[in-house]
Amino acid sequence: MCLVRFSKYSEWAPFVLRLSLGIVLAWHGYAKLTGEGGIGAVGQFFAGIGIPAAGFFAVVVTFLELIGGIGLMLGMFTRYFSALLAIQFAYIVLGSLFTNKPKPSFIGGFEFDFLILAVAIALLLVGNGKKLSVEQLLLKKEL
Repeated sequence: MCLVRFSKYSEWAPFVLRLSLGIVLAWHGYAKLTGEGGIGAVGQFFAGIGIPAAGFFAVVVTFLELIGGIGLMLGMFTRYFSALLAIQFAYIVLGSLFTNKPKPSFIGGFEFDFLILAVAIALLLVGNGKKLSVEQLLLKKEL
């Protein structure tokens, strides 16, 4: 089949994953930081759904998404940020499964969070890749 021709571009796959996940997460982190009520509102939301130490985790999640998203876009510390994000989104997905009882269609459920979890795990496994990574450019290796 003619789509096999795309396999010569497979080295770009980690970059596409890093860039897309990084943009989404950095945007969400920035929105948590600068949105109405800021991190305090995030902390109140977390407290409302029963997350312990809600204020602390609001700060952690906000900066993990913002700084981790930027790191992913740049190709810096990809495996480290991916591991932390996988933990965060595993908690979100499992929490959603056991507390919200998602609808069979996933609509209005946790599908977006599940997709972020899957991409974070994929990046944890494959790392930066060789294309457009600051680590590869400057250090010639992956951290």
